[in-house]
Amino acid sequence: MLGSKYISLAGSAIPNPTKFDYSFDRIEKSYKTEAGNEYVLIKGGSKLSAGLTFQATSALKATLEALYTSAAVVTVVIKSTTYTNCFISSFSADLVKDSERTANTDGLWEVSIDIRGL
Repeated sequence: MLGSKYISLAGSAIPNPTKFDYSFDRIEKSYKTEAGNEYVLIKGGSKLSAGLTFQATSALKATLEALYTSAAVVTVVIKSTTYTNCFISSFSADLVKDSERTANTDGLWEVSIDIRGL
């Protein structure tokens, strides 16, 4: 399991995820010449696609929900690699049962987000 030192989103450290996967989509463009030849330019696998689930405080949940609803472009750091021009493509949060009794919180939330590169 990855610790919060490995993943940050828009400057906020993400707690240990209970589920985490990521991949890269291949970016390619095709061109057709006047002679009718078709060429495909492959830029590489640099378009991030990630999904993670973790427990968060109400404050972090609110921050991530605001980023999702505003469709903000965010920077994601995984380990020491930075991915710019990303956005939160889906967001869900469920209150963890009986967590409202957790000290110094308004409860803990099970947050799931999907992140996509532009």
